[in-house]
Amino acid sequence: MKIRKKHRLINLIFLLTLGVVISQASDLSFQHLDISDGLSQNSIKCMLQDRTGFMWFGTEDGLNRYDGYQFKTFRHDPWDSTSIGGNDISAICEDHAGRLWIGTHDGGLNLYRCSSGDFIRIGHHLDQPHTLSHDSVRTIIEDSQGILWVGTANGLNFVNLAKLDSLSAFNPTTEAIQFSHIEGTGDSTGLSYHWVNCLLEDKAGYLWIGTNWGLNVFNRENGLFHHFYYTEENTCGLWSNYIKCIMQDDEGTLWIGTELGGLSRMKQDAGPDGIKEWEELKSSRFVYFENEVDSRNSLSSNTVLSMIEDGSGDFWIGTEDGLNRMNREINTFEIWKQDPNQVRSLKGNFISSIYQDRSGLLWFGSDQGLNTWSVFQNQFEHIRHMPGEPNSLSNPYVWAICEDLEQNVYIATNCGLNVYSPETKQIRHYIHDDQNPQSLVGNYIIDVLIDSRNILWVAANGWGLDYSVIQPGKPLRFQHVPFDPDQDQALQNEFIMALFEDRKGNIWYSTYHMGLTKLIYDPDLESRSDFPYRFVRYKYLMQSDSLADNYNVHVLHQDNEGNLWAGTDGYGVIQIPVSLVESMTPSELPEKPLYFRHDPSDRESLRNDYVMDIHHDSTGNIWLGTYGGGLNRLDLSTGKFASYTMQDGLCNDVIYSILEDSKGRFWLSTNNGICRFDPATGQVKNFSVSDGLQAFEFNVHAQFINLRGEIFFGGVNGLNIFHPDKIRSNTLVPPIVILGFQLLNDSTEFNLHCTSQKHEPIHLNYQQNGFEIRFAALNYIDPGNNQYRYRMRPVETAWHNRGNENSATYARLSPGEYQFELQGSNNDGVWNPENRILLITIHPPFWQTRWFQACMILTMIGFILFIHYLRTRSIRRRKQLLEIRVHERTEALAAANEELQTALDDVQHLEGLLPICAACKNVRDDKGYWHQVESYISKNSNVEFSHSLCPDCSPKYFPDEIINGEDQSCDCGSD
Repeated sequence: MKIRKKHRLINLIFLLTLGVVISQASDLSFQHLDISDGLSQNSIKCMLQDRTGFMWFGTEDGLNRYDGYQFKTFRHDPWDSTSIGGNDISAICEDHAGRLWIGTHDGGLNLYRCSSGDFIRIGHHLDQPHTLSHDSVRTIIEDSQGILWVGTANGLNFVNLAKLDSLSAFNPTTEAIQFSHIEGTGDSTGLSYHWVNCLLEDKAGYLWIGTNWGLNVFNRENGLFHHFYYTEENTCGLWSNYIKCIMQDDEGTLWIGTELGGLSRMKQDAGPDGIKEWEELKSSRFVYFENEVDSRNSLSSNTVLSMIEDGSGDFWIGTEDGLNRMNREINTFEIWKQDPNQVRSLKGNFISSIYQDRSGLLWFGSDQGLNTWSVFQNQFEHIRHMPGEPNSLSNPYVWAICEDLEQNVYIATNCGLNVYSPETKQIRHYIHDDQNPQSLVGNYIIDVLIDSRNILWVAANGWGLDYSVIQPGKPLRFQHVPFDPDQDQALQNEFIMALFEDRKGNIWYSTYHMGLTKLIYDPDLESRSDFPYRFVRYKYLMQSDSLADNYNVHVLHQDNEGNLWAGTDGYGVIQIPVSLVESMTPSELPEKPLYFRHDPSDRESLRNDYVMDIHHDSTGNIWLGTYGGGLNRLDLSTGKFASYTMQDGLCNDVIYSILEDSKGRFWLSTNNGICRFDPATGQVKNFSVSDGLQAFEFNVHAQFINLRGEIFFGGVNGLNIFHPDKIRSNTLVPPIVILGFQLLNDSTEFNLHCTSQKHEPIHLNYQQNGFEIRFAALNYIDPGNNQYRYRMRPVETAWHNRGNENSATYARLSPGEYQFELQGSNNDGVWNPENRILLITIHPPFWQTRWFQACMILTMIGFILFIHYLRTRSIRRRKQLLEIRVHERTEALAAANEELQTALDDVQHLEGLLPICAACKNVRDDKGYWHQVESYISKNSNVEFSHSLCPDCSPKYFPDEIINGEDQSCDCGSD
């Protein structure tokens, strides 16, 4: 222990020699993720960002993949051989081909298959010598030669990944992965101990192995090991043999974290690249750093669990009792621990893993979840109230700010006035003291002002008005402005609303429901009065009985022409002309004020009558911040307003303050953070608590910009100080991924595992024409401000700008082929110009398919042809029947003609003897048959018969009345 005391004394002497002033750790504001956010378990043992951009976290109960919005958890399923082998995740490694290797505490090594979203388990098998040496995997790395090294509870395993690259689709089987082993033999050919905790390949190509008993370095050229041990003699400088983590910084220095032995650094005896020859390496010695109870700037704990050097060169150390950042120039440590009273403090003191992603965001894994911090998050200095801490604000509510010539900042709070020195970081408090007449008149300070005569004015709401001459290096002594409600030359109302100094050096103040008052310095009063100012009152500015004495002025501003602008709490804004401003008898109203108010029927009127701030910009425009109406710009030539609201990208429509920086950009404090607005381009950038703001809510009056361009904004949790030119933006172009495809009104979800590759087209039936597509820009710095736009080709040609909504929904799409195109940006509006594309095919019902339509057409053609055939056959058959009938009729006619001819021939024979019966008058033919004479003659001649009565026979058959009737003719008709 003598050596420890010696080093401690050396460090103390070194610090005293340099005259270093040790201060507390800087105020870091951490963001948190835990089980309530979807993390499977709070103990974070390892983490990694893959080449796609996803963050992976190993916990004691599952592997988690994070996309900035939600976690996807992989757990062991005893009934599924393709699930991960165990739930206690101890190591994650991505190799050169993008394959993820997952080590578990009791489930061996696992290879994640992106294409299918499952795992190949690689475990220990007693009967197979080339399997993993133990199922408890502690650490995994891939070296520069493509060798995968796996440290287990029973030695070191390695395999050449080049052999796996030749396997198809990067999908090796368990049998294809054959490991070689290095056991813990304790000699120069083996490890000092079989339990391997950590691995590192240094810049020289040496492999460093931390075990439960000593530090090992392996020379692959000669296959030899060298061991570094802690012994009683402590010949190498290590103070523990339990090695927890190893790191090499950019300068080549090796750092060793141990259990109970603090942090050790290898002495730099080699060149600037840190590379040592093997023999030099074996004789290396270490310098240690430990926790010292009597020092606030030593390591927070002697058990070091994790280390990282970030992109800015800062060295972070995670211990079992807090997070440390080391200043390697003076060997001191800043420490952060969990503070139950601070929402944004470190969550969990057991910092088991540290990682920095590609955007620069730092991830700190603890036993209570994840902590994140980025340099983008602490760009706003935060001066705040800390209970029990005298060197902090006296109250968290800040109402007004100003700065004196010595750059001291005066801060008005609910509990007195605070004076902050940026140089010494000290705060001095001024509060009301009944025993001290030169103390503040009251503690509720609503506004402060330092005028051109270097006099500080302090308005205590409800208590009156104080003033004090500022004398460098001396405390403030306040005098009270005389109060008498019945005297014109006295303060008539103690409720002060706002303070202002015009270009003539006059002090203006507004009071509750009593208009404006101007204080004019009068040297003649200096010798005969305690208060050398005359009061000039402005009460009836609105020229309306209903409004007289009834408006409260929140803010005063003077434009370049000398006109005074007064923003009220419900009556709009009043422009008081310069003639009235400089008048000594304002009651005469030499020129009427103008006022602008909201008109519901006029969309170009003031959007809201509650005016919180007024700004005259460098181009001559008047801008108004309103309570609910956003930012309004007045065109003085027309009296018309243009407004900018949340619809234009502002973070909130309550605008408390407007400040303009040297580049013409506006900085707006609101009820939901700070907004940077460029009036020339309309570009907006919003800042929130995650960027280091004191809170989301700010306060009216609580703004100030000094001659150096620094901006001060106050709110409900203190004060923010920043310089606009030093606010950095996140310039990393984020990867854009499509996370999921979910059918509407259906539990079916299409898993899109390989998001780094082109997705296979999705095929749907005609009933699956509604779906939701989830996506993400893989940027984890304030992911809530990532922006998205998308369109569905060919039905959409214009982009849908959806803000921070990371899903798209489509319903009732017609069958067809679609191309979903997606773009996204990071939190600072840096867009990824490449379209992320998903092809979607909605297949029509079978009756709308081409083959079905072709079949129907062919069927119709066949049917028509069949009908035509039947019709043709019917016509043909009818034709044949007709021909037969014609033939038969022809034959019949021919026979009839023949008979007729015969009859004619017979009639011609009538010229001969024709036997007739004398009684019945029948005729006998030549064959001896008897026929009526008419029949015989008709048959044998062309003669036809008709019958009638002759005049001689008529009387025999008809009576006389018929014969003598009207119609006496008799016509018997014919056959």
